[in-house]
Amino acid sequence: MVDAKAIMAVFIAGVMIFSIFGYIIEETLRQPSNEVHYNGFNFRASQNGYATEVNKTRLFFNFLPDHLDEVFIPNEVKGVLNQTKAVIVTYDPSVNETEVLGLAQFMFEEQLLPINDRLFLQRALTNASNTELTEASCINSTETVPVIFLEPSNKTEIFIDNHCVHLDFDSPLSLIQQSEKVMYILLGVIK
Repeated sequence: MVDAKAIMAVFIAGVMIFSIFGYIIEETLRQPSNEVHYNGFNFRASQNGYATEVNKTRLFFNFLPDHLDEVFIPNEVKGVLNQTKAVIVTYDPSVNETEVLGLAQFMFEEQLLPINDRLFLQRALTNASNTELTEASCINSTETVPVIFLEPSNKTEIFIDNHCVHLDFDSPLSLIQQSEKVMYILLGVIK
């Protein structure tokens, strides 16, 4: 004979299991899609940031393009970046913020080198003694190969002077945001 307590225990366990499944299904259906569309590119949230595909290469970013709307880039700078096939990214290694400058330069390399059939990138320093990097500054900037000069400042702005694109920043966050917006333009994500 079946014990009433055993039936009650099975019934309670069944209710608990089905309520858990119900909760999981409800949460899954209620979750908004973690995919964002921008200018023909699909971005998907991941543990490494926001992923998108450019020239069949998966790239990761910290910010979505529309989250960088407050980062102003003059049309003249956009025009230079949209037309170039090569850039030099450099900074002065004698300033205090070399860690964030090196990180930004590394980010440029990580994002742009995998698609090197479209864009050539050269990392450099304004004074490259005792390093393996090339030495370059705004003096080396040309119409076909602009220099992107990363520079700490008391204000955040992006401007161009004699084919040299200046990314002046007042905080590490502003440099990362500026760098990502410039990368989006170089990759054709932002027009």
